[in-house]
Formats: sequence, C-alpha cells, structure tokens
Amino acid sequence: MGREEFLFQKVDWSSLKQNMQEQLFNEISAIDENRLLNTSENDLYEYFGQKFRIDVPELQEDNIEISTSEVDIDVSRDFTRAIIDRSRPYYVKGTEVEIYVPFEGNEKAFGIRSNFWSSDPPRAEVRGQEIIIRIQGT
Repeated sequence: MGREEFLFQKVDWSSLKQNMQEQLFNEISAIDENRLLNTSENDLYEYFGQKFRIDVPELQEDNIEISTSEVDIDVSRDFTRAIIDRSRPYYVKGTEVEIYVPFEGNEKAFGIRSNFWSSDPPRAEVRGQEIIIRIQGT
C-alpha cells in the first residue's frame, strides 16, 4: 500500500472471493493430466491453499512505538480562526504523533472492504509489515 490512505476500501470482500474462486477453478482446470494423477491430494491441497490464502493480519501490540514531532499545520480552512486570506495556506505550529503498529499477515487484507459500509473508514499508511497512524493537532 504505502502513503496514507483509507483502509478497508480498495476491493469488496464478495468480489475478491468470487475472483479468487474463478482463478482457482481456472488453474485447477489447466493442470496437466499427468501432474494431477501423480500428485497426492494433500500436496495439491497445500499448493492451492498457500497460493489462494489471505492471512488476516495480527497486530503485534507489544511492539507498538510512538514518536512525536513539531510540524507546521495549515489552518486556512478552519473557520473558527480569524484568517483574512483563506486562498493561501496559513500555518501554525502543532504536534504530529506517529504510531507504528507492527503486524504479521498479509498487508493486502487492509484494502479489503467488508460487506458493511462505513462513511468514516480509518486512515493509515501500510509500509511492509507495519501500519503507521498519524495524528496532528495544534
């Protein structure tokens, strides 16, 4: 994934499941007859299970790290502030907190949308095996 974006919004679960089932069916249909006859059921099961499995991420809560830094925050769209020219950025000093949450599993699972809809999904950056949550405030 990379760069901060909405989590759980890229593809819906039903479509992903259907697509994976079609891929599985097509691959099984294309197996060479000799390979199919000479491979044990367990070996075929293991092969396809590994290929089409999505490991649900498990957060490693004991290894969470937090850092803070001073940042410039654009408040030009904050209408509770008396700013004369809102067409340009108006910066004030603020604090950014970054929360680093390591996980084990498939990072692509953070893009799967459930069958339940949310108008306010979480935002974060998924980088490798780590989620980075950024919060800013003045």
